[in-house]
Amino acid sequence: MKYLIFLGILIFSQGNAMQTYEPKIQNLNEVKIIGIDFKTSFADGKDAKEIPSFWKKFFDDKIMDKISATSTLLNIVAVYYGYQPDGSYHMLIGAIVDDNAKAPFDLQSLNIPAEQYATIIAKGPFAEAIVQGWKFMCSKDLKYDRKYSYDLEIYDEKSTNDKDSEVKILAAIKK
Repeated sequence: MKYLIFLGILIFSQGNAMQTYEPKIQNLNEVKIIGIDFKTSFADGKDAKEIPSFWKKFFDDKIMDKISATSTLLNIVAVYYGYQPDGSYHMLIGAIVDDNAKAPFDLQSLNIPAEQYATIIAKGPFAEAIVQGWKFMCSKDLKYDRKYSYDLEIYDEKSTNDKDSEVKILAAIKK
């Protein structure tokens, strides 16, 4: 048995085995995301402490309502980008929008260039599935060199079942 801490939530996990994944290579065209952005860091677990509050702000401030007023709503997306040698990076939570969508004054717009991604579907209890998915993507078991440019989590209707969710995780890779 082990315990995991993810986004400030204590998760009980049985067994020590990491889920087995078969990443698929996916070429993504340029996409535009509108949402809220903040800067955090891996240093001293700062991101694990800050990200839950950031998600809470996203939902409390009804960011999806603001985005859907400007574009056809597709899916909630979390984007990790702007990785720096000191461990800092940006996170943007929002939605993929139409190319011509304009960001409301209190939101940010981010254009993600066309890239190649290693893609997995993290399955299981919601938070634990995401933790296990990223553990795999950051491990040597991923047989591709990560680019550390833009990494994404894509949430859809299958992501809402807390006990049996599915979240698509994409890590940019070098060609």
